[in-house]
Amino acid sequence: MKRWVQVVLILLGIAIFIYILWQSGPDGVAAVLAGDWRYLLLALLATGLAQMISGWRLQVALAAVTGLDDVAARRRWPWRATYHVTLTAQLMGMVVPRLLSTFGGKAAALKAYQTDLRESVPAVLLDNIFDILVMAPLMAPGFLFATGVLNVFGLYAGYGAILLLLLPLLSWRPAEAVWLPRLAYLERVPWLGSRLHVLLARLLIVWPPAAAGRRLLLLTVLLNGFLALRFYFISLALGLVTTATLFLALYPMAQLSLIIALAPGGLGVFDLSWLGLLSLAAVSGAEHFAVAQRIYVTVINLFWGGVAILLALTLGRPAGAAPDSLTPSSRNSQ
Repeated sequence: MKRWVQVVLILLGIAIFIYILWQSGPDGVAAVLAGDWRYLLLALLATGLAQMISGWRLQVALAAVTGLDDVAARRRWPWRATYHVTLTAQLMGMVVPRLLSTFGGKAAALKAYQTDLRESVPAVLLDNIFDILVMAPLMAPGFLFATGVLNVFGLYAGYGAILLLLLPLLSWRPAEAVWLPRLAYLERVPWLGSRLHVLLARLLIVWPPAAAGRRLLLLTVLLNGFLALRFYFISLALGLVTTATLFLALYPMAQLSLIIALAPGGLGVFDLSWLGLLSLAAVSGAEHFAVAQRIYVTVINLFWGGVAILLALTLGRPAGAAPDSLTPSSRNSQ
């Protein structure tokens, strides 16, 4: 993605930030400015770690989709490159819906590394589908904990059981020869019968090999864990009486609301989700948190968006660059 586009995204993000401040009013701004900067710094670092892990996850997804081994994948898509792609998509997510920023932003940024849509779209789909596959089942124990049905031990036991069930499921990739006999009855469906082989082939493109599936699962858990801690640190900065366990319980539900939100950055929907979830858990100051977290997260994303622009200055040309992307000196040498 061109650097001027990133600058425009940052300017739009600043405009949204000013609008949010104006909406919160003088009291809201004063309360936000009174936040403990030490916890806000921890929230900034937690976001940075999450984005670093997101870059690794995208790299693993690209390798799984293209069938490259780890060495070849790292050569074609260095971690700094996938990290930069992740930061760019995060920056775009401030001004457009998450679904569009995730697929459009990452696919557009990957074009700089000679990755066409046949590779980038399945990889981005695989990268993000793990969020849904992991976060959706974790909602049940999280909701039960927030309503007081489960205690801390029950919450973590439920999380552990779900992850143990997901591990073999997400690391199992049967061959087409295994799928076809079990789905043979679908060939009798008029429209589906002639397309069954094509649909299965496309499904297997997205579904990762066993080793990649296990790594994607681990990276997804770490990624969302750090993002949950970000909101916990924000709550501490605001002086709310909460625990890290509570935010680990509520985050899967809040995250899924962000995925389906149509507003830029989940504006409104994501904030109301936090308001409702914290109110459900009887946390005092839930309304204040819902407004303040939006302001803090916007500032944090603007900071890492600036890092993305600086990082772009240090990135060299990707391995395997097309001839038309060669520099003039390299053309002359040929």
